[in-house]
Amino acid sequence: MVKKIEKIKENAGVLRASFKKGGKSYKQIDRTSMVAMYEVREGSSIYYEVFKIKKKKSKKVQLSGGFLEVEEGEAYPSLKHFGNLAYCCKTIEVARDRFDQIVYKLASRKGV
Repeated sequence: MVKKIEKIKENAGVLRASFKKGGKSYKQIDRTSMVAMYEVREGSSIYYEVFKIKKKKSKKVQLSGGFLEVEEGEAYPSLKHFGNLAYCCKTIEVARDRFDQIVYKLASRKGV
């Protein structure tokens, strides 16, 4: 039960500047209010992930001892989001181009 509570608290708020997950190290290298770019290190490989930041709504999670309130916040996209507004790039140059494209696409939707 403790692990579940820690995981929920860990995912609340803004995206972390760096973290490790599944044998990979993630380091945020650029960001706007809507778009983020991370350098991902996996063994000796380095690549980049660029994506529209997912927004999470607050919710209550039922646990065996009661309820836990999870605050609204930001989330890293899941695998199903890659290909639309989330991309994996081999080089920093391609990642920066993709970052600019997503920023432009989202700004165009808002009429900015």
